[in-house]
Amino acid sequence: MSYVPYEEDGAAEAVEVPDDASCAVCGMNAADFPDWNAQTVHEDDTREYFCSTGCAVTYHTVPEEFAETDADIAGFWVTGFESRELIDGTEAVYALETDSDRLEDPMGTNPVPFADRADAVAFVDEVDYLSEEDIVELSDFDRELVEQYRGRHLE
Repeated sequence: MSYVPYEEDGAAEAVEVPDDASCAVCGMNAADFPDWNAQTVHEDDTREYFCSTGCAVTYHTVPEEFAETDADIAGFWVTGFESRELIDGTEAVYALETDSDRLEDPMGTNPVPFADRADAVAFVDEVDYLSEEDIVELSDFDRELVEQYRGRHLE
């Protein structure tokens, strides 16, 4: 399965997370975590919701373990840490947060998404345990990296 960029005409769009949507990775109610929501839509219009960025990047990295469709991913959105609005998850950068006490986020720790790399740099510069090397793009996530965030949900 791969990400298929969408065209401006007929572009895939993010939608409001339904109140009863379960996270496609962990099963928690995604709508309970609006500051961390994420979602994806496949080419066949199958849509999945996530409680957090960690669950979303796990799904995106190994969709074969969670997806109910073989259709390619046509859109992927995460909630930006600065804006608290859905941003294109394929264009975002992610700070690889490791301290579960630093943020009030679901599921322990999550990669922290930013629309602007400068904001991600400022975020990692606030602490001594992260550096610019801990800022990655979506394509940098592999099974080993997502296991750090959601290993217990992977086969």
